Amino acid sequence: MVRDEGPRTIGPYQIEETIATRAFTVTYRAAQAGLGRTVRLKTLKATVAASSPYAAELSREAMILARLSHEAVVRLIDLQREGGTVRLVTGDPRGPTLDEIVKSGSIAPDSAAAIALGIARGLGHAHERGVIHRGLRPGVVVVTRESGIVIVDFSSAEITADAVSGDLDAARARLPSAPDPLEGGESFARPDYMSPEQILGETAGAASDVWSLGAILHEMLSGARPFDGADRKAVAQRIRGGSPGSLPAGTPRALEQIVARCLSRSPDDRFEDARAVAAALESGLAARTTLSPRVLVSRALFAAKLGDEIASPGGGAGAPVVAARGPDLLGAARVFGLALALIVAGGAAIQLLRDGDTVPEPPRATAEDGGVIDVGSRDRGMIRVVAQPWAEVYLDGELVDVTPMGRPMLVLPGKHFVTFRHPKAPDEQRAIKIVAGQTVSLDVTMRVERMVDAGAGDAAPDAAESP
Repeated sequence: MVRDEGPRTIGPYQIEETIATRAFTVTYRAAQAGLGRTVRLKTLKATVAASSPYAAELSREAMILARLSHEAVVRLIDLQREGGTVRLVTGDPRGPTLDEIVKSGSIAPDSAAAIALGIARGLGHAHERGVIHRGLRPGVVVVTRESGIVIVDFSSAEITADAVSGDLDAARARLPSAPDPLEGGESFARPDYMSPEQILGETAGAASDVWSLGAILHEMLSGARPFDGADRKAVAQRIRGGSPGSLPAGTPRALEQIVARCLSRSPDDRFEDARAVAAALESGLAARTTLSPRVLVSRALFAAKLGDEIASPGGGAGAPVVAARGPDLLGAARVFGLALALIVAGGAAIQLLRDGDTVPEPPRATAEDGGVIDVGSRDRGMIRVVAQPWAEVYLDGELVDVTPMGRPMLVLPGKHFVTFRHPKAPDEQRAIKIVAGQTVSLDVTMRVERMVDAGAGDAAPDAAESP
């Protein structure tokens, strides 16, 4: 951002700094006289007439923002026409853009998932109301000082027919048309985050935004765009016919699968909309960590040296934002607890040996600090699974086996997520809570899209569909 030379005013606004300059508009941070608040003021450049199509673009963005009300979507304040120009006034979330964070390098997987989750929630809210963003990229996402996520630009958004009540033609006549992504839309300098169908000039839907979100998540995890090139043409060609770059070793399998599904070539193979992406991200995070998304986002800010880390392990709405410093008493307590658990488990194993019992192989449980603890079999529960016709079974995001399984899964007490996956069926997921000594049975039927004809015999479907 560039600080302006000397004080300036535009209407009732005192300009503080320039946030962004594009082909036809300038966005300022400004103080609103008499109200003591700062706003974002997007206005036409002096060389652009208020009667031009680009002025209509500001009006269209305001009409779209008026449909939305979500913490992850910038808040519309006003649309003003005065002195031969048009001004869009919105809230002013303070913090770096995601683009600034990514430029410092790749982001830790759980922090990247937490940021993507915030984007997906705001985008899902828009999709629920028939708004397709069409221009999602790191530069339009602000990560606030309080570790919130806000999408701040909807200049290329469009409204779907299903979202317009009454006469669709009349409604669209009131709403100025959106710019063509590759011909004049100022938000599309490069097609780095555009879906294949957008590059081909086809109508963009919710699945197109899902592609863009997948590209952003890929970039956060790897530190590089999934489809890169020397110029617009090279990037567009790679998106249409190439494969995305690889993700770093150690990326959780669940995140890899989310990225791969978002970046599927066909829109039908992607998540239906951003709400479905949010659900998958929430499930994966719940399986891997007990930390809140805000704490994880704050760690990304801290790692990029663009903000402080939230010290509170709960990360609630009222948690203070402070830099992590001083002795880690919570970490010391966790280490002490793990050591005590190891001592207890070791004593139990010795007692079993003295009694002449055979000690089974202890399960390995990941502790919060990444360490591993052993827990005796008597402290576990069991999950028996059956899936028709067959499925890969994931326990808390990790592949365990393929059905039919010869023995039940031994698990620690607590909440677990079991996912059943078949290449020709939607995923089936179950959340269960296990207590020590309990056995839970899960029986699911996969909704396979294309099955072998019934006349081929009872065993034919399983034989044809098994791995």
